[in-house]
Amino acid sequence: MSLNEISTGDVIKKQIIYKMRTYKGAFTTLMFVQLLGILFSLGGTGSFSMGGIYTVAGTQYSSMTVIIFTGIWAFVTAVLLTTKEDRKHDFVFVTNRLTSNVSNAVFLGIISVISGITAILSGFLLAVILILINSEIILHLGGGMYGVSTAAAGIFSTSLYILMAAALGYLAGSAVQLHPVMKVVIPAAFFGFLFSGWVVEAGPLFAMVFLEESIWLFLVKMLGLAALCFGLSAWMTDRLEVM
Repeated sequence: MSLNEISTGDVIKKQIIYKMRTYKGAFTTLMFVQLLGILFSLGGTGSFSMGGIYTVAGTQYSSMTVIIFTGIWAFVTAVLLTTKEDRKHDFVFVTNRLTSNVSNAVFLGIISVISGITAILSGFLLAVILILINSEIILHLGGGMYGVSTAAAGIFSTSLYILMAAALGYLAGSAVQLHPVMKVVIPAAFFGFLFSGWVVEAGPLFAMVFLEESIWLFLVKMLGLAALCFGLSAWMTDRLEVM
């Protein structure tokens, strides 16, 4: 291993530690966002009714709202990493755009895992709150929530979804830094796609990518897409003028 490789790895490590300290406020925001998600989840995410001799009605609760809010948080945090002010912080070290992009990607990967864990655990916190609010409530934790392996799979998949949101945020932020007109183009393209017939036509493609049943294929797809986003972001930052 060359001295240059050791130096590069050491710089990336220092940058990651520096970002963890600099962005500690982001974890406070994460706590607020997830608590807000739990608050919205208290109204339930759906309902059901079963008829027969007796009619049984109930309300479904899940941590899906928390996961969605967490994904938005990851997207915004990733965008902030691409701002000119943040890039100037990277040059506190002897660095270049490669080490900056790699450290940003690793940092986003770390916070994705942390937020994925807390997002899944919020489901148990939601259950406790529901019991405290109504001691007569009957809870059935569906989806095998009692199983450690199932909970671990949930954390694994949720962390990958959040990483994907962060990667898309990093790509969008890099595009805006490359050309300010992207501040208008990206939201217009997003909402145009969302409210057009394309979103229906693209449904099977999204299902094939994001609803993969095999956990290992899902891992490959998510990491591949995230790597593509980070790669495109690195290419865009290389085109920026020297700061």
